[in-house]
Amino acid sequence: MRPGTLLTPIIDAPWRLRYSGPRLQDWTPHGCEMIAQGKVHIGMNAAQVRLAWGNRERINETEISGRVSQQWVMSENEYLYFDDGILTAIQQSK
Repeated sequence: MRPGTLLTPIIDAPWRLRYSGPRLQDWTPHGCEMIAQGKVHIGMNAAQVRLAWGNRERINETEISGRVSQQWVMSENEYLYFDDGILTAIQQSK
């Protein structure tokens, strides 16, 4: 899969969503509902966020002592922060 490619959701049960990426992963009903509504929340992984909000404009990445932190620039006023692939903060400028 090319970086920046939107993952294709596959709904195979009312409560389960999987994505067709490097590996299949089952997610919680709540997580699937959030994705379907186009919402993100702290604790989602990068694939879930990409399905909910689409691709980002760019990624700023920092590695410290083997841990990778990323800032996803979604738009001019929306930023998402990830630690080791998990969403840890959402920043929206007003």
